Amino acid sequence: MMYLLYYGLVRFLHGLCRRHQAFTAAVLGGIGSLPGAMLGGLAIGLIETLWSAYFSVEYKDVAAFSILIVY
Repeated sequence: MMYLLYYGLVRFLHGLCRRHQAFTAAVLGGIGSLPGAMLGGLAIGLIETLWSAYFSVEYKDVAAFSILIVY
């Protein structure tokens, strides 16, 4: 983000995907539980890492969105 701010390349939708991933982590771990949300974030990180090992890296966000849809 610092790099983008320096060169004036920040757009409104740059954080949209990260916001959806954070929401998925909170839902996965429990909305009111901070340790649960941290474990949800860890689970999403592991799933995205495994996803990018088997599929293209450009589509790793599909893993987080599919978790949200399934859960």
